[in-house]
Order: sequence, then C-alpha cells, then structure tokens
Amino acid sequence: MLQNVLLAREIYSSEEHKMTKKMIQDFINNEIIDQQDEWEKNGMVSRAIWERAGELGLLCIDIPEEHGGGGLDFSFSALFIEELGRNGVSGPGFSLHSDVVAPYLLKYGSESQKQKYLPPMAAGKMITSLGMTEPNCGSDLQAITTNAVDKGDHYLVNGQKTFITNGYMSDMCIVAVKTKPGTEKEGVSLLIIESDAEGFEKGLPLKKNRDESSGYQ
Repeated sequence: MLQNVLLAREIYSSEEHKMTKKMIQDFINNEIIDQQDEWEKNGMVSRAIWERAGELGLLCIDIPEEHGGGGLDFSFSALFIEELGRNGVSGPGFSLHSDVVAPYLLKYGSESQKQKYLPPMAAGKMITSLGMTEPNCGSDLQAITTNAVDKGDHYLVNGQKTFITNGYMSDMCIVAVKTKPGTEKEGVSLLIIESDAEGFEKGLPLKKNRDESSGYQ
C-alpha cells in the first residue's frame, strides 16, 4: 500500500506540476477560502470565481488547446481536485464541468458543438451541469421519465431533474432523456439544452441545514 502511495505522489513530481500546485494553493488561499461563508449563505458560488479559474487555466485542463483547453493530461485536473478537497472546498463544481461535461462534448459532440461550447467553458464564461438525477428515481438512468420527442429540427423535452451540481448557475446542461419510451431500449440519450431555451426553468437553490447528529439535510 505504501509503495502505491509513493508511486502516486511521483505523478506530481515534475516542475510543471509543482508550479501548478503552487498556483492552485494560492488561488484557494487568496480567492476562495474567505468567500465560502458568503457562498453558503447565498446557496451558490460567484460567477467571478469561475472566470478567475478560467483565467488561471484551471478549467478544462486536459481538453486540447485547439478547443480552448489547457492541452495537459488528467493528472493536472486530479491535482486541482485534490487541493480543493484538502481545503474542504466543495462549492464550485469545477470538476463536474471540466471532467465530466467537457469530455462528453469532446468525445461525442460535433465539431461545431465543440467550437461553440468548449472555449467559453474553459474560460469560465459558460457554466455547465449534467441533468441525470430525477425526484422519483434518483440516478437510476433506466428509470428516468424525462422524454424527448423528435420534432425534426428540435426535440420537445418533458421532465424534471433534481440535485444537479451547478444546476442553478448553469448556462448549459447535458440532459439524460428517453427518446423512445416504452420500447425495449427506450433510447436513453444525452441532449444539450441551453438555459435560455424556451420552457427551461430552474427551481430555487435547495437549502440544506447541517445537524451534528444527522449530517446534511
């Protein structure tokens, strides 16, 4: 076990990793820590912190440069995740944005979609979320009821999602839907839905109270 831990630490031994780690630590200490109480009160982080992370090159770190990313490998994203966790920073959903949504676009998106969404995501100008969890089925994707009907030039989507990281602030959401409900496979698909789309509505941020005996409510 100790050998595995030592090998893991060697991943961050390059000078570039050391410089990135120092920048991340400064970012957290100087620009995040003091804001957490305010974010907690507001139920969301500030958009400014997203743009600052983008300025520092900390978003979409391992996305190719031609799509606006940092062009580095995932170890730099992992380093950012570790330092945020080490300092108890859970408000900004940077990893969901950079390490889940961005790779979906990179792997499955068209070239026009990559050019439209990835550069502003990397700059922190566009905040994204992933709409999978639903009120009545949690994250069981086979049980989701959100459906999408193909209307030729668009899909008509009906459904509801909940507990979505970055959801209230997001400018774009990748949403899990069923395009063929009632059939054997039901056509579970992912659709890109921008927050200004007609009919797209956001609920108020959920208030969660912490109780020593029961944790977060």
